[in-house]
Amino acid sequence: MSSELPLPVKTYLEAINNRNVGALDACMMPDVRVNDLDDEQAAVGLEEVKQWFQDNCLHYNLQIEVTASRFAGDTFVVTNKTAGDFPGSPLLFDYRFSLVGDKIQNLDIKLIESPNLQTVSNYNPDTYQEPQTRVDSEMTLPEIIAALSTHDYTLPEAALNAAERRQEEITPILLATLEKYTAMDPGDDEANDNLALYAAYLLGKFRDIHALEIFGRIMDRVGDDWFGLDDLGIMDGGPRLFASWAYSNPEALKPFVENSSYADSVRGNAMEAFISLYLEGVVQPESMRSYLEHVYNNVLAHQANSKDGWVWYAWVRCCIDFGFDEFYPRIKEAFAKEWIDPTISSWDFEETNIAKGREHILKNARQEQKGLIGHVADELRNWYCFTESARKEHEKWETRDAAREYIEKMRAQRLAAQKTKSRDFIVPAGTIVNAQPKTKPNQPCPCGSGKKYKKCCGRSS
Repeated sequence: MSSELPLPVKTYLEAINNRNVGALDACMMPDVRVNDLDDEQAAVGLEEVKQWFQDNCLHYNLQIEVTASRFAGDTFVVTNKTAGDFPGSPLLFDYRFSLVGDKIQNLDIKLIESPNLQTVSNYNPDTYQEPQTRVDSEMTLPEIIAALSTHDYTLPEAALNAAERRQEEITPILLATLEKYTAMDPGDDEANDNLALYAAYLLGKFRDIHALEIFGRIMDRVGDDWFGLDDLGIMDGGPRLFASWAYSNPEALKPFVENSSYADSVRGNAMEAFISLYLEGVVQPESMRSYLEHVYNNVLAHQANSKDGWVWYAWVRCCIDFGFDEFYPRIKEAFAKEWIDPTISSWDFEETNIAKGREHILKNARQEQKGLIGHVADELRNWYCFTESARKEHEKWETRDAAREYIEKMRAQRLAAQKTKSRDFIVPAGTIVNAQPKTKPNQPCPCGSGKKYKKCCGRSS
């Protein structure tokens, strides 16, 4: 059990794993309240909570593995993988503890559910029925989806705001949109690249772990040939997007880091996402020390010009930003042997920053990571593709393409005419064409007088 957990939280979770109902006396208030969201009524009072503990935790032989923990205001949140004798084991849960002194006053338990993508794939805007609780002035769900599916060089801010307000309803549709790319590429007829871009960022805003799971299946298909996915804007989000998806389970980032068949930029982003989550208080330093050791020994290629370039750099950033100075000699060696691309950084540069102190390092880290994905309209507002300049450039290139197509068509017609020795190609309507060839001044006059053309009929002309 993590040593960073508050003592009553640690005691409670150990009580589950050790099947010790008596330990609840030491960690819970007499009037404690447990809200298990699968039950219709909360358990109130220590004796009632003990009975609930026996009927649930002990009966189903639950075992808890903490994957993340953080303070959210006055509440301490523990995201955990719970295994036991129940269908679907293991599952992810959020335990939200309200503490008073060294005791638990309130515990809310929430299942982090996976939506039914098969049901969502049957979504039909023509038959969808809006809930009666919807405010008339708000966009309908089909209107939101239609706005997010269209690109006219303006940011669909109203639709993005409406989507954030209707998180529960729209999340399955967004996940189903990304799911399509596990079997197709951006630009395919069945794909919806515009909606996929907004889906990636909205799901980041929602801290939805399932987006990361889907992206993993996409990467399993495309491997290091991920460039088409760049059209979706996923890579523009960098470590922030990965961290936002993995907020409830940072362990889910590790398969991305360690899969050598993935593009190193994808792996590097997943590695740097640990820094974002550390700055948010989700990942604790001690949990990363052994993992960085594992990555150094078992994941990174200790050779120059390896395809692990961005992963190496992300590993360096983690070592420095987490403050693990015992790794500094290895970092220096990696730079000296060019295991790290010298065009990315250098030991002299990193050593200069380290010398400026821990506060300077953390300040730089916050500036580079820029926090997790927030209000999506704010995230995308300054993108060039949503500007008038982008629209005009697109129109300019459309005009150039049309002109180029016309010129190529005329050239093809001329070449065809030359091959057939025809003179009647590309004759605009109304053009007067001389039936007879032109007579030169010193040639005999066509009238038959025997005189030169310039002395006869040509004189009058």
